[in-house]
Amino acid sequence: MTHIYLMAGERSAFDALPQEVRSGWQVEEEKGTSSDSPEKRKMRMQLLHLRDPKLQAFLLAANEAGSLDAMVDLLNDTSLEEVADNDLEELFFALGSEALGVFIAAELGRVQNDHELEGVVALTVIRHSLLASQQA
Repeated sequence: MTHIYLMAGERSAFDALPQEVRSGWQVEEEKGTSSDSPEKRKMRMQLLHLRDPKLQAFLLAANEAGSLDAMVDLLNDTSLEEVADNDLEELFFALGSEALGVFIAAELGRVQNDHELEGVVALTVIRHSLLASQQA
């Protein structure tokens, strides 16, 4: 996986990273768009069946969050390490591409090394897949 799919606004955050962190990545412009609504996202979140206790706690707090930014802030405060892939897949699908975009932008601003950038790259690939599935 060497491609990172970035929206125009995310590109500047990527370009601000140190050269040694940016090297080796092929930046692709994310052209997909999505029109998600808070109601659709809330419905998807209600249908989640998460097994990880950290994500269950996130879900309870996210249902009380008043905005997309507040929900993403909660996600930023939730460690996703050691969370099973199937829980992550369900979570990212339920959040949707718009929330993932906010999360990606926040994470790009924190990246300090290759390992952290690899996590952001994985998120951009997931968002790219979600957007592609919506266009099909």
